[in-house]
Amino acid sequence: MSTPKARPKRKRAKKKVPDHTVGPIPDDAFGAASDQPPPPGPEAPPISIDARFEYLLNNPDLYTAAASLPDASRGGRPAHYPSVVYLIFLCSISIFGSARSTACGLQRPLWWDQVLNAVRSHSGDEAAAALPATGPSRSQWNYYFQKSVSSPRSPRSGTPAAIGGSSRPCPAE
Repeated sequence: MSTPKARPKRKRAKKKVPDHTVGPIPDDAFGAASDQPPPPGPEAPPISIDARFEYLLNNPDLYTAAASLPDASRGGRPAHYPSVVYLIFLCSISIFGSARSTACGLQRPLWWDQVLNAVRSHSGDEAAAALPATGPSRSQWNYYFQKSVSSPRSPRSGTPAAIGGSSRPCPAE
C-alpha cells in the first residue's frame, strides 16, 4: 500500500475590480438620514365582532350584490340556502377569521337569529321563513362556492381552503 499523494495547494482567486464605481447616495433621492419619519395617521376605532357582523347584515349593498349571483339551485344537488346566505357566509369569513369558525358561528342561534332578522327586514317575511333553523355548514358552503362562484378557469384562485377552511368539525358546546 502506498501513501496518498499530497494535494496541490489552492491558489487564491484575485478579486475582480468592477468597471464602475458607486459614489455616495444623494440625500434628496431617498431623503436625508436626519429627516423625521412621517407622523402616523389616525388609528381606526376598535369595533367588536358583533358590531361588525351587524354592520355587515344591515348593508343594503349586500342584498343588491346577492341578487346578481347565480341561483343556488340551478342544477345538481339542491341548495339549502339562497345565494344571499352564502354571500353573508363569504363576508363573515373576514369577521370570524376562517370558514370553519364562520360555520360554527352561524350554527349558533346567537348569530343565526341576527341573519334571520336581517333577511326579514331586507327581503321580507317569506324569505326569512324559508330559511332553515341553523346556518350553513362548511361542507354546504364549500359545495356552493366551488360549483357556483369560483371560476372554472382558475380553480386554485378562490378555493375555500385558500380562504381559511379546516377539516376539523365544530367543537361541541
